[in-house]
Amino acid sequence: MSLRCDIESSLNRCLSPFSFSFYSGKRLAYENCTWESAELVTEIAPDEIDKYHTREKTLPYSKKSESDVRTRRPYKKLESQPCYIKGGELRDFQMKGLNWLAYNWTNGNNGILADEMGLGKTVQTVAFMSWVRNQLCCPVSPTLTLTDFSSASP
Repeated sequence: MSLRCDIESSLNRCLSPFSFSFYSGKRLAYENCTWESAELVTEIAPDEIDKYHTREKTLPYSKKSESDVRTRRPYKKLESQPCYIKGGELRDFQMKGLNWLAYNWTNGNNGILADEMGLGKTVQTVAFMSWVRNQLCCPVSPTLTLTDFSSASP
């Protein structure tokens, strides 16, 4: 079976009875994206669908030893910004946040990263996910929830 047939088959199987896909072609802004039929998306963007399925089939898997808290390697404090975190320099308090997230994850503890608005919680979270992927050589996915508490009810 060709990749194209496989894609069409999986699109039809996954999307039935709701045969629509959210389409964001040409890097459109969110408000310009539309819901389109699976057939139309397959016709409009076959290369992107091929790329998606290729990526999906080649995703790395986590090591069981790192997924299980009891068999994880011990925490080792990061003294400086790792070379795989690029595009800027983490501030001291962001390095502390990264170390805190890494420490808690290594020990299987839950934690909430909270501070004033604009101090880089997103940067710290992305740096942490990069640490998990690069430092541990296994892309595991810790449970992560980002919430805007300004809209939460008291």
